[in-house]
Amino acid sequence: MYFVVAANGSNAYYASVTEDGFGEKDLYMVTFLSEADKPISKMSVLSGYITDAVDKAPVSAFIELIDLNKQERIGSYITDSKTGKYLISLPSGRKYGAFVYADGYMFESNYFDISDSSTFREITLDVEMKSLEAGNNIVLNNIFFDTDKTLLKPESQMTLQQIIKLMNDYPTLQVEISGHTDTDGRDDYNQNSVKPELRVLLII
Repeated sequence: MYFVVAANGSNAYYASVTEDGFGEKDLYMVTFLSEADKPISKMSVLSGYITDAVDKAPVSAFIELIDLNKQERIGSYITDSKTGKYLISLPSGRKYGAFVYADGYMFESNYFDISDSSTFREITLDVEMKSLEAGNNIVLNNIFFDTDKTLLKPESQMTLQQIIKLMNDYPTLQVEISGHTDTDGRDDYNQNSVKPELRVLLII
């Protein structure tokens, strides 16, 4: 194959000889995009450390990313066993749920929204894992309600599945799920309201 760049710097030409070509030698022209025409990168980077909540030691953990809008798994990742560090490249323009698992620990759920981002972003998410001991609790960040309603949004389904899995994996585990009202609206209304809030606790 022969490749030559034109004097204008915007085009190049090459000749190719292949068995499935159109003739003995096929000629092709390449057009280079200007800086203004190049597509904007729509990738972001998620990174951080997974550690023990008590002694801050690195934890070898398994991270699962979920597209909350589509309720689809984007990918699964493993932290560095010696440092607890992870680094994940992921598409922008989505709402994500991040679930973190490790043997002997309660799972952690996190939520971040980069659906309005069309440029590169760096997101830091450090997670402290709590052991499966009586009295420990975690915030279920991926439980969503509409305002003044008690019905769960579809984006909550993945978190509910993780609670079911946790209880199936540890049949003798006793858990309590509790919630409280949010701060939207008047104080007197919130104090007498039964509306749920996004902060829901899973207590062992």
